[in-house]
Amino acid sequence: MSETNPFEAQYNPGQGAPPKPVRSLPIGVTIIAVICLIMGLMNSIGVCVTIPALFLDVSSNMQPNEEAKEAARAAASANFLPNLLQLIVGLIFVPMIIASSIGALMSKEWGRKFLVISLFGFAAWGLFAIGNVVYTCVFQMDMVMAQAQAQAGGGQAPNQPSEEMMKSIMIGTFIGMSLLFAVFVAFYVFSAFYLRKKDIVDYFASK
Repeated sequence: MSETNPFEAQYNPGQGAPPKPVRSLPIGVTIIAVICLIMGLMNSIGVCVTIPALFLDVSSNMQPNEEAKEAARAAASANFLPNLLQLIVGLIFVPMIIASSIGALMSKEWGRKFLVISLFGFAAWGLFAIGNVVYTCVFQMDMVMAQAQAQAGGGQAPNQPSEEMMKSIMIGTFIGMSLLFAVFVAFYVFSAFYLRKKDIVDYFASK
């Protein structure tokens, strides 16, 4: 003789198929979507700042002297195409990752799909940024050093660090930026593949 719980609703076969159990959003999806939403909002600020900086002579006007202004104009001219490409990619993927993160948090299948696309796009964007940093460090170090020295007073300031020290600081900065971008790329790739796992796909398909 089987025992039943009088406080638990019993399934009657004559009532049709039993109701599907309610599943909450997986915690991994929640964490990824929230992080992506925050990063998307932060990148939207960067995109908004890049637009006037790219097309207006903002950077040179903020320099302390004419030598620094000329160095800033030379740097802006040399980096115009890479910065323009990054701006175009940002205008495409930043709104997409914000919208898809919200969609994923709402358990929408389209949110998951577009979030995967956005993550792969951001990973490619990060790899391009690493390549741009390496290119600048290898082929444009003289220009970067000239701009840094001009901003520091052109060697006339009494407490200005030596050229070797400034170069070491620049190289250390470039290495730090590359490592940071690499961490972001690893997160984007891992998250994209996580969202393509069968149990995650099945969860969104059931909604």
